[in-house]
Amino acid sequence: MNKNNKNRRGLVFDIKAELTVLSFCINNFKEGLRICTENKIHPKIFFKVSHQTIFKLLLHFYNKKICLDITILTHELNSRGMLDLMGGEPYLQTIIKVSQEFNFSNIKWYLTYIKKLFVLRTLIKVSERTIDIAYSSLEKPLDGLILSLKKKLNEIGDFNGFNTVEHCSTVLKKIITGFNNGSLDNSNTLKSGFSDLDSITGGFSRKDMIIIAARPSIGKTSLALNIVEYLINLEKKKILFFSLEMSSEHLLHRLICSSSSININLNSFYTKKQFKRLNFFIKKIKNSFFWVDDFNNLTIEDIRSKSRKLNKEGSLDLIIIDYLQLIRGSVNVSREQQVSEISRSIKGMAKELNVPVVVLSQLNRESEKEGRKPKLSDLRESGSIEQDSDLVLILNNKDSYGSKSKSPTPLVLKELVIAKNRNGPTGKLTLVFNNSLTKFENYYEYKTY
Repeated sequence: MNKNNKNRRGLVFDIKAELTVLSFCINNFKEGLRICTENKIHPKIFFKVSHQTIFKLLLHFYNKKICLDITILTHELNSRGMLDLMGGEPYLQTIIKVSQEFNFSNIKWYLTYIKKLFVLRTLIKVSERTIDIAYSSLEKPLDGLILSLKKKLNEIGDFNGFNTVEHCSTVLKKIITGFNNGSLDNSNTLKSGFSDLDSITGGFSRKDMIIIAARPSIGKTSLALNIVEYLINLEKKKILFFSLEMSSEHLLHRLICSSSSININLNSFYTKKQFKRLNFFIKKIKNSFFWVDDFNNLTIEDIRSKSRKLNKEGSLDLIIIDYLQLIRGSVNVSREQQVSEISRSIKGMAKELNVPVVVLSQLNRESEKEGRKPKLSDLRESGSIEQDSDLVLILNNKDSYGSKSKSPTPLVLKELVIAKNRNGPTGKLTLVFNNSLTKFENYYEYKTY
């Protein structure tokens, strides 16, 4: 074996990538360790021994459900006699400052990268050891050498596959926990406020991607805002709304109008009672846990980064994106590929943050051209939307297809089709839409309609 060549090439590692992962975990302790645990990151993945030590300590406290910060970390390393060995407090401060240089929205890329380097280092070591054994085994049977090599390679292959196989008992524990949580506080699902919809779907489940699809001006945004209205006013839930089309002022204007049941557009003068009611709901919305981002040139990476940051500060209950086709995609690929990539990323975000994500989506014009009601295949620009989503709701004007009438009335019937439901039955229901208030309501509340 050429030892000079071995020394020249060395082992593969990336200290900056390791520092980035550690910085993310220290600055976002609970979220960072959760993501690392889900991605099967363990101390030996790190090349530098001091990095192994730090991550081992972080993991220890995370498993004990104790939140660790830089002060506690410094104390614990010092009490174990490890702090000076790794460069003292200045080195820990160096790790912390890495957060100013890197975009943590790409953290999963760094995790995949340092795992790849670990696998490559292990492969290099196994290969070098195999070469040494091969040269010293000229007079020995090959079976033992080949069997040993196969075993080592299988171990590497098992790690590279992240060992996603779980015994059913492990999965059942998660399900039982979900049942227990649900029976106590129903924390695993969010109700929409529309009783017919909730009775069919059971509500919006965590980690689910929910599509609300319709042609333009049918009421996608209004329906989403009515869900927001119910959740922030009655359920006190935390919601992040990405409005890529409408300004935050316009969005909140609609929310106030719907919540107060006062048509603000038509009223230049308010009665004392109306003014009091408006102020009541303005104050209620102001004190709610509702955030709006109306930047109109967001990438899916931007959305994931902003969502992750807000989720870290206080767990979100729901994320809404209005709407999918306005998210800026990657360059130099087809629009279909862009939408597919965005759709997969949204589903990944829902799973990563353990939050249901409601995504508004345009339908193509085929149903209009053919004079029929929309269906799943009409989801615009990519079949991946249908594939990635857990629940697809298609909104349309009830019995309007084939009719040329477009005259608005104060109250109109809308049909909401549950076109896909991964966790239950499909079906359809009727909602009443108040044009003047941009407000959807349960159909049974209008029996005399």
